[in-house]
Amino acid sequence: MKIILLCIALLIMPSLADELATVTPVDSAAYYDSLANYNYQRFRANESMSDVFYWTSVGLSIATPILVFAARGAADCYGPEGCRGGYVVLDAAAITAVILFLPSWITYGGFSIAKIRRQRDFYNYNRKKEEFLEQRKLNDAEFVSLQVGFAPLLNPLDGRYGAVLAFSF
Repeated sequence: MKIILLCIALLIMPSLADELATVTPVDSAAYYDSLANYNYQRFRANESMSDVFYWTSVGLSIATPILVFAARGAADCYGPEGCRGGYVVLDAAAITAVILFLPSWITYGGFSIAKIRRQRDFYNYNRKKEEFLEQRKLNDAEFVSLQVGFAPLLNPLDGRYGAVLAFSF
């Protein structure tokens, strides 16, 4: 009889081991909350950088025509002896303006796109977090579960065997 009970207990053990194993449940709401906070921080950083590059681009947009007109004034010849490479100065001013002007607006556009994307991700993750919190409230309110579990006890040293009955609410 003891051997039969021992064999039954050993056959049941793998299925009970899966039930009795401690598994940490995943809190989806906390996961989406951390993603939302991360994206919000990145959104704020992208927003700050976008503002910096916007005002830098505006400043360069104002300074570029001034630089070109100043170079054009320097390029004017005041007589046959005063004309020394004036067109080279004008070309250098135009190239400098393009080198400063275009990348600042391109960078501003990149940070603006990143800012919009981070804001969208923040709202999406926040919405998912709220959905999981609402689902958790519904699950807690509607379902009250009762679990019954058996765990075999085998003590080969003393020759004792048995089972433990456990209730979980």
